Amino acid sequence: RNEAADAERAAWASAMHEQELRQATLKKCLADEKAKVRGLLEQVPALEARATEHVGLLAEASEGHVSKMSDLCAREDSLRKELDSVRQVVAAAEKQSAQIAAGMRAKTLELEKERARLQKLRAE
Repeated sequence: RNEAADAERAAWASAMHEQELRQATLKKCLADEKAKVRGLLEQVPALEARATEHVGLLAEASEGHVSKMSDLCAREDSLRKELDSVRQVVAAAEKQSAQIAAGMRAKTLELEKERARLQKLRAE
């Protein structure tokens, strides 16, 4: 009985260690994703400002500068597409961060259940 309990405790300790390693990895992934999202969000105002600047330049362009206006339109379109792309990446990163956080909560609950089970074993 003692050897079986010792083996079970050792297996549990190993599982707990693996769980803690996974949890640390998930926390690092979440922190990395949050950093990426922050970096992308920091780009949004600059992209919006650049798009607004180009819209203003379009308004100031004269009819005699058709080719320049065409270039500015293309640039504005490019900037808007770039901004949309950044927003999509931000949304995806936020979704992934939420999924990682949900996974961490689930793993934490599993860890708490394992600890409760071990305490019950120790009490026996």
